[in-house]
Amino acid sequence: MKSKERITTAIRHGVPDRVPVTLGLSESVPVRYFTDDHIEFFWKSDFPLWRARVEAGLKYGK
Repeated sequence: MKSKERITTAIRHGVPDRVPVTLGLSESVPVRYFTDDHIEFFWKSDFPLWRARVEAGLKYGK
């Protein structure tokens, strides 16, 4: 499996061939993906952080 397939499989409650790891995926990546304002993203947005990480990871994690 490729890394993107591994993460997607784990998100869909499947069993990947090994543990998926996303190194370097910090909060700055999802913030840049959705907005450039940290305050807007963390305090004013109702979008869950876990969901933002997943979407940014799927888009940028190749």
